[in-house]
Amino acid sequence: MVNIEEAFAGDKKRKHMGLKSKQSVAGFIFALPSLAGFAVFFAVPFVISLYYCFTEDIAGIRFVGLKNFNDLLHSG
Repeated sequence: MVNIEEAFAGDKKRKHMGLKSKQSVAGFIFALPSLAGFAVFFAVPFVISLYYCFTEDIAGIRFVGLKNFNDLLHSG
C-alpha cells in the first residue's frame, strides 16, 4: 500500500522550484506560440508535400518513389 506522504512527494518538489527552473518554464511557455506557428504553417505542409511527391494521386496511397520526378524531367 502506498503511503500518502510518498504519493505527494512530487508536489513538494514542485513547490520549491528554483529561479532557473521557473525561468526555463516561463521561456518554454513564451516559445510555445512560435513553435505552434512553425508547426502549423511550415512543418506540417512540408511533410504533406513530401507525401504527395512520392505517391500516385492525392487521394491514393500508392507509393511510386521517384517516378513523379522522372515523369516531370522527361515530359515535353
